[in-house]
Amino acid sequence: MRLQKKLILTCSALIAAVGIMIGMGSFFVYSEIYEKRTDQYIVNLIRQITNNYEHNIAMIEDITFDILKNSIIQEELRRCEIGNLTSYEKNVQGKRIKNILANYALFNSDIISLSVFAKDGTEFSIKKNIFEETLQMFTWEEIVTANGSMLWKVSDDGKDSICIARAILDLVTMKPLGYINVVCEKEFFGSLIQDIVDIYSSRVYVVNEENEVMCSNDGNSIGELLPEEVLYTNNNYITFEKTSFYVNRDKAMSNNWTLIYLVPVDELRKEVVPFMIFSILFSLGCILSGVLASSLYTRRMMSPLEELSKNMEAVGKGDFTKRVRITSDDEIGQLGERYNQMADKIMNLIERVYKMEIAQKQAEIEFLRMQINPHFLYNTLDTISWMARSEGNENIAQITTALGDLLRSTIKQDGYITVAQELDSIRNYLFIQKFLFGEKIKIEYAIDERVLNYVIPNFLLQPIVENAIYHGIEPKMEAGFLKIASYIKDEKLYFVISDDGIGMTKKQVENIYDECKRLQSKNCIGIKNVYRRLYNYYGEESTLEIQSRVNVGTTVSIAIPLRLLEKRVNGF
Repeated sequence: MRLQKKLILTCSALIAAVGIMIGMGSFFVYSEIYEKRTDQYIVNLIRQITNNYEHNIAMIEDITFDILKNSIIQEELRRCEIGNLTSYEKNVQGKRIKNILANYALFNSDIISLSVFAKDGTEFSIKKNIFEETLQMFTWEEIVTANGSMLWKVSDDGKDSICIARAILDLVTMKPLGYINVVCEKEFFGSLIQDIVDIYSSRVYVVNEENEVMCSNDGNSIGELLPEEVLYTNNNYITFEKTSFYVNRDKAMSNNWTLIYLVPVDELRKEVVPFMIFSILFSLGCILSGVLASSLYTRRMMSPLEELSKNMEAVGKGDFTKRVRITSDDEIGQLGERYNQMADKIMNLIERVYKMEIAQKQAEIEFLRMQINPHFLYNTLDTISWMARSEGNENIAQITTALGDLLRSTIKQDGYITVAQELDSIRNYLFIQKFLFGEKIKIEYAIDERVLNYVIPNFLLQPIVENAIYHGIEPKMEAGFLKIASYIKDEKLYFVISDDGIGMTKKQVENIYDECKRLQSKNCIGIKNVYRRLYNYYGEESTLEIQSRVNVGTTVSIAIPLRLLEKRVNGF
């Protein structure tokens, strides 16, 4: 997969993840806020309905309290308890009590009947239908046991009327004289829940302290016990009749009734669905816009990289002239700048290699020039040596033989010899020099035998030894000392040539280094030849160092890594 596609896919994935998280986060926040507000709204609504119930309950309670404390009611019920009333007296008594009851019953359409029963069972009633028998739901024992408290019950005659009973106590002796019996229409309380039912297809239950349903929009449940899964729940959500409901229970009313409100969860959340759809569509829109924008931006961003790739391909085919246009200062721009710098360095390196090859050829030419046609000279020296021995001049014979061996070593066609062979050439050269300088030169060798079989370029040490004699020791008035050492240290082969000649200044040493680095220079030919051949054969890992002090001497050190050298066994 190309980098551009990877970037587009990565950006698209990140944008999609962010869009989904934003959409889901917004939806959940909105849902939670909506749920809290809905819950608060339902709580307030139930509180209002409960207050309305409390108002109706208080109304019934006020009616019954006014009746039970009425002095006429108290007097007539005492007379009933005494007995021995004539028919006329009973008729007058009934009118007096009914007139009082009529003041409460006739102006309240929700009261079906309002009755006062004497202790002996005598009934005084005001009814909507005088031909119907008064509904009674409580026994005298239940009423007496309540001791003046109001009793509430739903009728089981199919009309779901509500029956309320309350004992009438003698205000003097506080003993029961009779009781009040009130029968109300079911709408007296049932209509109060209609407003809340119209908002949702919910269920409302008003239960008494025995959990019997007193009022409900579910007509089949009135008079029945409310199911336990509704009554006993540890959270606000239940599953009832295969439907999930949100449950809210208000505090108990003054008559120990409790309002329980069940709303289907689906209806509560149906108003969240449009926002959920909006969130999904908004997230998708953001994702598509982000993907399109990332695609366009990625293409624009990748254009310099594609140009860089084409240029690098051209470089791979040998065209080093291609360069990248720098259009930005970011990492891609910096990469293009680095590429241009690399291409320039490659061009410079190629030029340096060409120049190095030319310098190597020049060094070889100079080396050949130094050989001075060794075949002819070797043959001539061989003739001189034969003639000297014929004449009995052994010194001439030895020196011509040494010079012949020295020249012979320069004839090597492969350009490489062992360290032992190079040291033999040095000894021949110094043997000749001893005839020239006599005792003026003292020579010392310090050679580690481990170095003898390593192969090095031919004629590598002789120019340095020659410089030590002619530029260091010869200008001295007194005798000089020359030391030739070779050893192995830190995985490198070292050659150290020291003399105690006239030495050089720091400036002179720096000039020698400069001359070694100049390809066209004709100065310092001997040491420059050694320096260039070391560099050509072994690169920058080999070193040639010069240390010198005026009137103290000079030391030249050569170091070559062992891993770059071959080693011959027993000279083969």
